[in-house]
Amino acid sequence: MKTVLRALGVALVAAVVLSYLTNYDYLWGGIRETWLRGWENAQIDDLPFRDHVRTLPASSNPQPWPEGPLWGKVELDKDGQTWLKNSKTASFLVIQHDSLVYESYLRGHDATTLTNSFSMVKSITAMAVGLAVQQGLVDEQAPVSTYLPRFAEGENASLTVQELLQMRSNIPFGEDYKDPFGFQAKAYYRDDNRTLLEPYRVDAENRERLVPTGRTFVAVDCLGAGEGQFVLITQGSSARMTPETKSLPIDAVIIGLVDAVRVEGREVFSREAADAAAS
Repeated sequence: MKTVLRALGVALVAAVVLSYLTNYDYLWGGIRETWLRGWENAQIDDLPFRDHVRTLPASSNPQPWPEGPLWGKVELDKDGQTWLKNSKTASFLVIQHDSLVYESYLRGHDATTLTNSFSMVKSITAMAVGLAVQQGLVDEQAPVSTYLPRFAEGENASLTVQELLQMRSNIPFGEDYKDPFGFQAKAYYRDDNRTLLEPYRVDAENRERLVPTGRTFVAVDCLGAGEGQFVLITQGSSARMTPETKSLPIDAVIIGLVDAVRVEGREVFSREAADAAAS
């Protein structure tokens, strides 16, 4: 028995050390937040586990949502209540003509509960920025650093408000929420997402060429790409969907050879030109 426990202990220590050496140490926090709580992926009540969240100051002049003329006069029927329970809904609001019609909370939540907003925030932020643009408060073509000074330096200095709203910020997003080794898990459980940026981006000073960002990773080459070729890759569980990588512990695979890249109507990369220059 002692031999078995000793072997398990050694294996656990080796796994921990290996995870830190390969930048997968976020897995331990993810396991604590999900599997040990009976979940398979991130949930809206994960906020207490986040120790690297920026806190934004509350408004000094908050504006409560107005209650409409139907407030307190409508109720959900039994089928509606069952649907909310079965879908694990925590907060349910009905809004008509900018006023509240109905509001209810489940799963121990109330009007003061802080939760993760996930992708919902994209719609709300886009609408708010749209109104700000309409009122002349925000220029969508301006660098993000105009409004968020912490982006003024480094590789994000050229990122515009429009690029951010259109999700063109060079992040290889993947829609797999249960893969512990995929992009979603890395972006959610790690405290620094800067290393998840794409290897190349448009040069801030000369937007007619691409420059490396310094990020490197190993990808399986199923296409026979030549040395120095510009390639398209996929990461996470999608990398294990090719005939050659199916069921293998692969995190990145080359899925295409890039002939040309055009940004804002300008060609910033040409494989033909690159091959000619190399020869």
